[in-house]
Amino acid sequence: MIPQLSGAEMAGLLSPAAAADALAGVLLAGLDPETCPPRSALPVPGGGELLLMPAATGAYAGVKIAGVAPGNPALGLPRITGSYLLLDGPTLRPLALLDGAALTTLRTPAVSALALRHLAPAGRPLRLLVFGSGPQAYGHLEAVHAMRTLAEVVVVARAGSPGSAAPALQAGAAAPGGGGS
Repeated sequence: MIPQLSGAEMAGLLSPAAAADALAGVLLAGLDPETCPPRSALPVPGGGELLLMPAATGAYAGVKIAGVAPGNPALGLPRITGSYLLLDGPTLRPLALLDGAALTTLRTPAVSALALRHLAPAGRPLRLLVFGSGPQAYGHLEAVHAMRTLAEVVVVARAGSPGSAAPALQAGAAAPGGGGS
């Protein structure tokens, strides 16, 4: 039986800064994301999409299988679900099964935070604009807040969307290390 990591178990494994450091390390070691196999998207009944996202390097291979079901929030379910199967590169032996949504909520903001390190001027508070109010919005706020002081957070999201995080995100600018909103 391969280890399975839930979103809750993954949440405490890496801080946003550590995730950005890990990405920087693999990029500096020579990983070129352009060489990864192409992603594919398949329409499914009910208006959703099945996304297949393979990746491979010398030591590891894997695939994230994600589902995007626009009608799920009305049912009290997440709009995006998924799993990531991590494989040993040379043998393709399964090593772990990870919560795909949690992995995306960690990795995508880490990419933004890594870019922020190199593109935004250091030493002065930033204004952050977040599009959306779901899990990735929280992830981006946490990742940017871990890197820099925030003077302001502006959230652009649909009013009244289920589970809207806009007020909490805007309040996040006033958290330790941040300014006001």
